[in-house]
Amino acid sequence: PSPMRGGADAAAVERGRTTYMAQCSGCHGYQGANGYVFQGEQLGKVVPLARIGTDPGRLNSYTEAFRLMQRETLGFTHFVKTDGYANQPLDALWLRGPYLHNGSVPTLDALLRPAAERPRFFLRGGDVVDAERGGYRAATFRTAEECQIAARSVPRGFCFDTRQTGNGNSGHEYGATLDDATRADLLAYLKTF
Repeated sequence: PSPMRGGADAAAVERGRTTYMAQCSGCHGYQGANGYVFQGEQLGKVVPLARIGTDPGRLNSYTEAFRLMQRETLGFTHFVKTDGYANQPLDALWLRGPYLHNGSVPTLDALLRPAAERPRFFLRGGDVVDAERGGYRAATFRTAEECQIAARSVPRGFCFDTRQTGNGNSGHEYGATLDDATRADLLAYLKTF
């Protein structure tokens, strides 16, 4: 269970739950009173890249040659190439940072903002939970050079540069149009997962 449940503002969590149930649960399921509920009309279904807008690198790397190798060598007979990414359940969300399929968004707070406001350079490799923003603490930087210098002093740390091929942090901007209060409430709920 999320360590952020205990100190959460119950009213904010309930308001966030209302927003989540209306706007997110159909794709991701939801956190219920007795654990995660793996139900949603679109849960597990593929969302085309043209709609979700996330980085295509991972999808494009799944080639026909690789699929055939999986089939012939590993016996994976049901894998197919799609035109997007499948909606995932968000159980244990507090442990899943950084976010998006490629780990290009350091916190839940950043994920709920427009891509233009998300950090372009941040440190990865830390294991300290960010109770305020959701996910793991990740120092952010204005330039790649600043980030790379900082990474040298962090054990297991490295600079994540969203400008690099496959590292884009665009797309999934579903929280971007929320007002600040509604976004804060949704974040409060998400941190309880």
